[in-house]
Formats: sequence, C-alpha cells, structure tokens
Amino acid sequence: DGWGFSMEASRQLTENVKLRGSFLAEQRGSEQQFGDKRATVGLVYTNNDGTWSAHVDGLWFDGQDCSLSDKHYGVQAVASAKAGMGTVRVTASYLGRTADEVAAAYDIPVTENLVISPALRYTTDENGNNGETTAMIEARVHAGAAPKAVK
Repeated sequence: DGWGFSMEASRQLTENVKLRGSFLAEQRGSEQQFGDKRATVGLVYTNNDGTWSAHVDGLWFDGQDCSLSDKHYGVQAVASAKAGMGTVRVTASYLGRTADEVAAAYDIPVTENLVISPALRYTTDENGNNGETTAMIEARVHAGAAPKAVK
C-alpha cells in the first residue's frame, strides 16, 4: 500500500569511532507526499580487539501514525560484549513523551547468515506507568554477501 526509500551512510572518524546516519521516507496508500519520515545520527565505539562496542543514536521522526503526533525525537544507547559463543546486548531507549525501554538479549550465531536472540524487555509509558516485561526470541537473517568498503 505504498512505497518509499531509505539510505544509510557511515564514516570512520578514528580507529575506534564511527559516525553513522540514516534516513527513511515512506508514502502510504493514496497519499501524494511522503507521510512518514525518519532519521538517525549516532556514534559507534568499538574497542581495539573487537570484544565490545557501544553506540548512541539520536532519532527524529515525523509520521502520520496518530500515536506519534507531536512526538518527534528519541535516543537509544546500546552496549554489547562477546560472551561465550555469542554476544550480550543491553539497550536503553527513550521515545519523546511516549515510552522508556530497557532490554537485554543474547545473540547466538547459528550460521553465517542467521542469529537467534533470546531477549527480555521492560517498557513503561510516558508517566512511568504500565510497566510491562516481555520475553521473546528474535531471529535475524542476513540476505546477501557482507558489504564491502567503498573507496
């Protein structure tokens, strides 16, 4: 019921720090203009041996979703560390005047292109009410070859 596009770019600033950004625009149904627009900008730090990393992203969005009216920003911080056969990932998110969330997951590589992640999330609304804990198992599939650096 629509079409859109997204783009993502990154730039290595130092040996350990990368700047990244993304933008998405989507037109739905019979709309004549892009009704949903989203952008992120963030920094990623990876230690020298690659055993842990952290990133923080600022979020901006402007959409037609009635639950997002007058809510245009957020922030997300993530830390991950290799542990055993997988990676532990901890996330804290804030969606402006909407909700806060803390999550933890353990990413287990099954094949080169498949990762299974048991996860636990705790979410509260804008007033700190209605705390909800959710347990889930996510599966992520990477289709295609690993991206190559553009020079």
